[in-house]
Amino acid sequence: MKNTALLIILMLVVVSCKAKSGPEDIVLDRDTCDSCHMTISDPTTVAEIRGGSDHLIRRFDDFGCAMNYAVEHDLLGDVSTEIWAADSSHAGVPAKWLDARHAFYRANSHTPMDYGYTAVPLFSEGVLTFEHVIEHLAHRKPLPSLEKQP
Repeated sequence: MKNTALLIILMLVVVSCKAKSGPEDIVLDRDTCDSCHMTISDPTTVAEIRGGSDHLIRRFDDFGCAMNYAVEHDLLGDVSTEIWAADSSHAGVPAKWLDARHAFYRANSHTPMDYGYTAVPLFSEGVLTFEHVIEHLAHRKPLPSLEKQP
């Protein structure tokens, strides 16, 4: 009996220590952006990043805030970093999440911090890839690790 209880406790410890994966629901009008610290209120423009040494979730009100954070914390090149963007064509709550690296992006959209990029799941004329958004953001507002060194 003691061995069974010890085994159950050990299994619970192992399961609870396993790193989480995937996006989490955002509580609108309560959660705040980990970059600009504004309250998150629009489910169609949100993004999340799970990465870094702690592998914790970070929430953002604007995809541009998420990309700035990812660059500032050297997360873009880390394959274990998960980046999620809300499907802007789905206005429901909770957000419908897309893998940001495989999503497509509309430019010139209305977003909380005016970066202007919203994610969509399918390619259509005029949309950008994840790589193109990173390049556009680098030219619009210099990102720390993308700046040219003198």
